[in-house]
Amino acid sequence: MQILFIERLLLQPLKIGKRKDMLLSSPAVRTIISDITREALLEKSEEKINWLQTLFLQNDGGNFFIGSTTVDEFLSIMFEHLERDDNYELVELCGQIISKVLPKIFSCGSVFNETKTKAFLKLFSFLIQSSAINSIREETLSECWESVLCDEHIVNEVATLHCISNLRVMNTLTVSNTSKSADLIIRFIFRSTAKYNAPKIRFTAQNNLINMFTTTKDISALQEKFKNYILFMEAINGIVSTKQEVHYECLELQTIIIILQRSLLNVYIIKRFQENVCKEPIFVEKYQKIRANNRNELVL
Repeated sequence: MQILFIERLLLQPLKIGKRKDMLLSSPAVRTIISDITREALLEKSEEKINWLQTLFLQNDGGNFFIGSTTVDEFLSIMFEHLERDDNYELVELCGQIISKVLPKIFSCGSVFNETKTKAFLKLFSFLIQSSAINSIREETLSECWESVLCDEHIVNEVATLHCISNLRVMNTLTVSNTSKSADLIIRFIFRSTAKYNAPKIRFTAQNNLINMFTTTKDISALQEKFKNYILFMEAINGIVSTKQEVHYECLELQTIIIILQRSLLNVYIIKRFQENVCKEPIFVEKYQKIRANNRNELVL
């Protein structure tokens, strides 16, 4: 009955004017939609899952009939299940639904930018966490995420800082997925700075982002302990000699792993950055000139 009620509001040309949008944006209808969404995922009902697509029908102005707050709650439910890795089937189902509706959400003017940014950040966290998993929907979600990197209303400075913060607290950042995580970050850097036409401004923005992503100020205290630990071990084994006093501090294995993982990630990021920068037309042109000059010198 609830589905039929909302379906009639969405699909039938009711002569109630703006009251239609007000009804679909009301807290009562929002609660109904949230309950049906949870039921659809729990039951894995194909009929209800297909019905969820109708929620994102757009009017003549390109806006959703449902309110931005309803969209936000819908996405929260989806990402809540997507972020769990204990039920692969459910993860795939949520990924499938998100991959279909998120492009519409990102391009819809009636959805708040805050909702879009939140979805962008959730997607980034998921892609980092799942980058070692061959998810069926991962590539589609990755393309969807990348498509909005040029939108400064969604990917602003605050969003960038959140991405960096999320990356630093990821417990799933292992050696096996560090390379793919670095690739994701490089795509972030190059796509989000593509809006700058002037090469100098673009390179400055890229360098700033590189510095933001690779800084280790947050673990500088751990690095200092690690340096003292290495120096102590080398001193007692006669590898090095030093006149300064050496302090030994016991380090947990997890601390060492964090330092090494971050170091490896930074190496990958800088390596990928250099590889991509060298493909820039201005650098290719300079490289070709250098090669031409070297050939002329050899001939002479």
